[in-house]
Amino acid sequence: MIENAIRLRLLSVPAIATMTGDRITLGVADQGERRARIVLTVLDQTPEHTFDGGAGFRTGSVQVACLGQTYRAAHDLAEAARLALDGYSGRQGTTVIEHLEADGIEDINSEPIEGQAVPTFGKAITVWFMHKD
Repeated sequence: MIENAIRLRLLSVPAIATMTGDRITLGVADQGERRARIVLTVLDQTPEHTFDGGAGFRTGSVQVACLGQTYRAAHDLAEAARLALDGYSGRQGTTVIEHLEADGIEDINSEPIEGQAVPTFGKAITVWFMHKD
């Protein structure tokens, strides 16, 4: 599972662990949480093939949403995540990551939830991956 491997990679980076603790989740952000956190969402994943069958690896992309109480906190977390992931290859858990490539960083809409006065700020990174099956 590529998203779990990316989660393990991010948790292994001291600068990120200091900001998020264990608040790196898969798919859904914890409701009501205001502290810095990361949400990983698989955008697409394709098992690659050759003329002889499966190629033994998958490619695709994951959104890395970095959320914080302030714009600066979200920015700093996103930059730390980008540095940790861009160009990475190695084993995380049972997944062998051949390559990660971090694309641009975009703002996530920071309007507060209706009835709340305080927004959550966010930055999103698209990370392209290739990993062995």
